[in-house]
Amino acid sequence: MTDQIPDHHQPVTNRCRQVTSDLDAYLRRSLNPERNHETRRHLDACPSCWTTWHRYRWDAARPSPLFGDLATFLGPAFIDYYDSSRRLAAEWDGAAATTPEQIRRFYADTPSYLYNQVIWHASGNRPPYLRDALPLLRRERSRTVLDYGCGIGADTLALRATGYTVIACDLDSPPTRFLRWRQARAGSHEPVHQPDALPLAPTPDTLWIIDTLDHLPDLDQLTPVLRQVRLVISEDLAATRTHGSQGFHLRRPAGEINAHLADQGLHPILTIPQSGSIDAWAAPRERPNRVGASTT
Repeated sequence: MTDQIPDHHQPVTNRCRQVTSDLDAYLRRSLNPERNHETRRHLDACPSCWTTWHRYRWDAARPSPLFGDLATFLGPAFIDYYDSSRRLAAEWDGAAATTPEQIRRFYADTPSYLYNQVIWHASGNRPPYLRDALPLLRRERSRTVLDYGCGIGADTLALRATGYTVIACDLDSPPTRFLRWRQARAGSHEPVHQPDALPLAPTPDTLWIIDTLDHLPDLDQLTPVLRQVRLVISEDLAATRTHGSQGFHLRRPAGEINAHLADQGLHPILTIPQSGSIDAWAAPRERPNRVGASTT
């Protein structure tokens, strides 16, 4: 499927209409899980329906200020209706990235992930992670959040606007350069830290790791952070979640992630209210191995 990238400026004839009536519900994530999964599988297999969906999502994103920021940031390089999902999948297959350094270089070079994140967010297709997590953040009295894999900074900026201290962290890449550009336009020059060069202070009490766990080549790179925090929030890791067929999603089983977090004293907790968009783990409020925590 990734060998041929459709030209979305051209009309598609003999279009299959199997999922046409579901596009808005699919965009807003209001389909039941079984129908959502069927729709995802059909989109992966049907080029004409994929093209319809792709244009639908772009048109939904177009009125968003974030979409306008992307066009301004890229300037003449901006490509309307750029199929970042298919292009990113094709680039990943071509790169054959397997080592951490190869993966770092892949994300550092491709603009496709920038388009992908912006259209996902601006179209309304991205789940409402922050809305669903706020009751939990308040209940657990979170103050300082490490946004690990912050990308374009959608959650970094939203968490700061809500009053949290946020440490942005990600590989240097087009998405993080876009984040720094947006911050500078707003008069802010907060850094975006490299994952292997996090600041010693402030110490985070919460790890916010949305749409990142399935991109990490090695969960052990999180161990120093997991020893510091007492709350971890990720996207829903249920076995029924769907990413499409892209190879750059490693699709770790939720059990593997749970086991790794349990080794660091973090265990699954229920959210308030219960939500299908996030999972969360918590540790005792004071931990002997937490930087800055009391040991007496």
